[in-house]
Amino acid sequence: MLIKELTQLQLQKKLISVDRDCHDEELTGIIISANDSFVLFQEITEDGVFDGFTIFETTQIDEVYWGNREHESIAALMDKDISVVIPKLDSETFTDAVIELSKLYSNICIFKYHDEDTFSIATINSYDDDWLNISTFGPKRSLSRMEKIMKSDSISRVSVDSPYQKNIEKLHRSDL
Repeated sequence: MLIKELTQLQLQKKLISVDRDCHDEELTGIIISANDSFVLFQEITEDGVFDGFTIFETTQIDEVYWGNREHESIAALMDKDISVVIPKLDSETFTDAVIELSKLYSNICIFKYHDEDTFSIATINSYDDDWLNISTFGPKRSLSRMEKIMKSDSISRVSVDSPYQKNIEKLHRSDL
């Protein structure tokens, strides 16, 4: 039932919110694609502003809702003329989609299970079936980069193309 409903919402380009079992805040936006493994989602802020794309595992979904006054307000604030390049993913699994996004974009935002208040903006250097070797960008206050490895199954979602992410990358390219 879930994939059928998500596909219908995608075709209607409905603004929806998704509650997931791994975080206490919902994501709001428009479904780009959904399958049994993952959902590709265009995020929209409460002010109706494009906030990048995110992918997460379909099994994380607890609840999907739409059509309330808040959704109508956000939709009214959205800039209908904004042009965004939607990522086209050929992957069939969540982990493969993460790797594919990392090849399409110069960096990705990696969120970990039960700690989505913090995330790493990173590039993937190498990977195998269980681990990712990544280079992270530091936040605005430090601009300090770091290398690390992490278990791929600890990733709850990945986002790309957000204004914040682009600004951090821009700061790292500057001579500060």
